[in-house]
Amino acid sequence: MLGRLGYHVTGVDLSTVGIRQMNEAARQEKLDVQGKVADLYTFAIDQSVDIILLDSIIHLYKKDYEREKQLLTRILKQMKPGGLLCNFMLKGKTRENELKKIYQESKTAFKVLRDDYTEYPAFQTTYHMYIIQKQINASKGR
Repeated sequence: MLGRLGYHVTGVDLSTVGIRQMNEAARQEKLDVQGKVADLYTFAIDQSVDIILLDSIIHLYKKDYEREKQLLTRILKQMKPGGLLCNFMLKGKTRENELKKIYQESKTAFKVLRDDYTEYPAFQTTYHMYIIQKQINASKGR
């Protein structure tokens, strides 16, 4: 969708099948979309990126908590000042509070642009939508 809106998009996934499908669809539609087979947990954050979208990537289940916390902290630290971090995850008060706690503890200044919910009717699911903007010339999260 972001490619159809005119954005340059880089998609990262471990699945070669998924990336191949994305690249083929982008080629057919002549979109500025490129898929890369890579591990998101070690993928280098490009300072030119304006928007980082984590769609159903973060779950904050007990077994994945530390790994996901490290990923979020690294993204916040490395992302471009003024850039947006958009996280969509299944609705759940505990995990939503944990996500916000991770952002607060990151010592990265940010502004919350959206803290809301969106419906996914096909699966009768509600997602928490948390969109923040990394602040320029600031060092402490709020």
